[in-house]
Amino acid sequence: MDRRKYNGGHSTAGRKTTKEKEKLIERLDSVMHIDEVLEHLKERVLQGDIRAIKLWLEYRYGRPNTTVAMETTTTNINFKELINWD
Repeated sequence: MDRRKYNGGHSTAGRKTTKEKEKLIERLDSVMHIDEVLEHLKERVLQGDIRAIKLWLEYRYGRPNTTVAMETTTTNINFKELINWD
């Protein structure tokens, strides 16, 4: 039983199941063969289409990892001087 309705969750949220992915792939393949799609993508890449190039690179090499540069400075704090127990 799907208990998400009791906590406000959405039944459509989250990843698709493998079965749903396979159905989608079958539907896409029935519309256009993968070789045709790749040929069109190749043409767009050769024309310099930035979105096509980005798509091709992401599928070929994966998306780049996001990095965050952080700088910190530290100060020596003497807690005994901050808190006077007397």
